[in-house]
Amino acid sequence: MNVKNIFDLDKSDLKNYFKKDFRYDQIFSWVLDRNVYDFKKMTNLPKSLRKELDKSLGIINLQKEKVEVSKDSNTEKYLFKTEDGSYIESVYMRYENRNTACISTQIGCKRKCKFCATGAVGYKRNLKPSEILSQILFLPDVTNIVFMGMGEPLDNYDNLVRALNFINDEIYMNMGARRITISTIGIPSKVKQLAKLKKQFGLSWSLHTTMNDLRKKLMPSTRNYGIDDLLNSFKYYKDETNADITIEFILIKNINMNRKEATNLYKISKKLNAKINFIPYNEHRYANYKKPNKTEINNFVKFFQDKGVFYSIRDSKGQNISAACGQLSGKTKEA
Repeated sequence: MNVKNIFDLDKSDLKNYFKKDFRYDQIFSWVLDRNVYDFKKMTNLPKSLRKELDKSLGIINLQKEKVEVSKDSNTEKYLFKTEDGSYIESVYMRYENRNTACISTQIGCKRKCKFCATGAVGYKRNLKPSEILSQILFLPDVTNIVFMGMGEPLDNYDNLVRALNFINDEIYMNMGARRITISTIGIPSKVKQLAKLKKQFGLSWSLHTTMNDLRKKLMPSTRNYGIDDLLNSFKYYKDETNADITIEFILIKNINMNRKEATNLYKISKKLNAKINFIPYNEHRYANYKKPNKTEINNFVKFFQDKGVFYSIRDSKGQNISAACGQLSGKTKEA
């Protein structure tokens, strides 16, 4: 029997299952306020309805296969199995003042960035809204969400937006838009489409190099649009939403850490009034790039320090459990 999921259906469709309008609020109160994902346990529903819903609708549609905890206990990597037998990963990170969930939007990734483990394992399909949201429901006390897990979020635009609506809407998860960040390599048409929602979702531009030729080599799927096209789309997003924009820049030894890159990156950040997030490369088995040492990192970022640029050097959490940026693969060899 084909069981549909409550997060994949429109409100009008769900009301056909729930019979009465007020049941809609009752059921989502159980799911989102009390973390009850079994219709049989929703005791204020008639038994006949509970039985019917249990047969025809689902809530959580991922199976938790494994949880790995970092040495400092502040990072957890979750391995989930989908209903069609595929695997995805999510990361839960504890900070002093927030708990951040790093969420996947695809099984694999079609973009095949040369430095990223997710791209190396290939692409299978987009995640459904229910699969995106199920990751969040498994994690405790989430205060912030970053769509920086497996996949390119804007390649799964419709399902991403549906999930965002559930997360942001005050009648559902009620998480402020500024607590939600979407990471993207940059797809100009989709960035502009997202801007038209007029929501202040943070946008994180995975730039990684300011040189068009090098970017096409490191990120082959970006060959159809140049950095100027991308810059214009992010500027449009900023103007339309006044949301925060961050530039993600992976520091790869002997690849993108020269003065010309620094000068170009500085100019781009000023045009967007964007913070720069430097990410020392996280090594993994799918690529041969190397992480720079601390001296090399400090020498590169000193240029930005001297310019008074707002930047950070990411303390990549969960490296010892392959949960850091660029390391998620959904592989189960160690599971």
